[in-house]
Amino acid sequence: MNVSFNSIAIPLNISRLYHRTYEEFMMAPISACSVVLGEAAAGCLRGLFGAVVVLGLSFAFGARLNLVPLFWLILLLNSFLFSCLGIFAAMLINSHEDMNAFSSFVIVPMAFLSNTFFSTRDLPAAVNLIINVLPLTHTSKALRALALQQPFPWESLLLLAFFAALFFWLAVRVSLRGE
Repeated sequence: MNVSFNSIAIPLNISRLYHRTYEEFMMAPISACSVVLGEAAAGCLRGLFGAVVVLGLSFAFGARLNLVPLFWLILLLNSFLFSCLGIFAAMLINSHEDMNAFSSFVIVPMAFLSNTFFSTRDLPAAVNLIINVLPLTHTSKALRALALQQPFPWESLLLLAFFAALFFWLAVRVSLRGE
């Protein structure tokens, strides 16, 4: 999540605001959808590379995980949706400082609250409701279920696909606004 978001959001924000190189892409004879898809694919690959490194280290230290094709699909969806969120944020936020603030107040708390390091079952109902809306919560649920051979939460896969489509659509919309 963090690699996919930050590897796209911060450089894109800088290139849009300071170097003005993003304008070159937007003046090229390709659609905003293609530009967003290319940026998202780059962030996706970086996120997957980071995941492979972590998984490799996990296996090196003795972890035993069930890495079925659905596991990789969830990783891909997660990387794609956070890349698209990074593009959306980079195109919407108008200063590098605000970009860092967005990362600090949205991305970092999500990493800690989204059922990643501890169970959310014992949290108050209102907090749990908010946490269950976050996409990373569903990534954590799905990956944990697959890796530990537990029943798979199909609603999490549907929600991840929904978030991926939503963030892609939002990224294309703000990119079109920049044309």
